Parts: sequence; C-alpha cells; structure tokens
Amino acid sequence: MISKAAAAKSFEDRTAAPVPIEAAELIVACLRRAGVEYVFGVPGGAVEPIYDALARSSRRGGPRPVVSRHESGAAFMADGYARETGKVGVCRSAATAS
Repeated sequence: MISKAAAAKSFEDRTAAPVPIEAAELIVACLRRAGVEYVFGVPGGAVEPIYDALARSSRRGGPRPVVSRHESGAAFMADGYARETGKVGVCRSAATAS
C-alpha cells in the first residue's frame, strides 16, 4: 500500500510542467538517435544555436560539427563521408533570403 505522501508526490511528478528544451537541442538529440556522428556545414547567423548544441553534444560523445569554408564544400564532404563509410552524411546549411 502506498502512503498518501508518496501518492501525492507521484501525482506531482506526473503533473509537473514539462521542462523547456531548445529546438537546437531537440534537433541534435534526433541526430544522435539516428546514429549521426558528424554534421558538416558553416557556422554563423541563424544556425548558431545548432552549432552551440553540437559543441555541447560532442563533449558528451554525440554528433560532432565539421566546419567548412563554403556550404558546397560541406555538401561534398557529407556526400563523400556517406559514400566511404556507408553511414548517414549530414550537411547543415543556412537559409538566406535574397
């Protein structure tokens, strides 16, 4: 039999507000679950939160960023990585309006 205090604590745990998580952290968590080891791309601008999350992830053994000087170079690196290893090659690109 569960005591009233334990039951109340259990109810509080189930009804507690969800912990907020950044979208970038969620993206990196999905990449990790998919078995992605490297993310190729160019940091900066609107995608900086993703690179911050990748930096934190790489310290914990998750996906690591590989920085390129140009987005097309990152795409070629991801393609070559995928062809050579048979693993998923991920290229992150910044969307820019023109």
